[in-house]
Amino acid sequence: MAKFKKIAQWVNVAIGLAWILMGLRNLYMPGFLSISHLSDADKAGLAPMDLVVGVLWLFGGLVGLFQSRRNPERKIDSPATTIFGRQ
Repeated sequence: MAKFKKIAQWVNVAIGLAWILMGLRNLYMPGFLSISHLSDADKAGLAPMDLVVGVLWLFGGLVGLFQSRRNPERKIDSPATTIFGRQ
């Protein structure tokens, strides 16, 4: 299961990079390799949102990779302390 989670994080990184490249393409070359029904002006207007979404995917993937590197067994440290001690 841990291997699947690591692969999923790498997929998130790949999706983020692809989405960022798509946003840059829509910003600088809106008609290049396009199969969409949107006009070039519409695609250029959506480009900043594409860049933000790509950065979020990339950030999520990188955070997951760094967390799995710091905690490879995926043990959860609960910060809750009760009268019986740390749970």
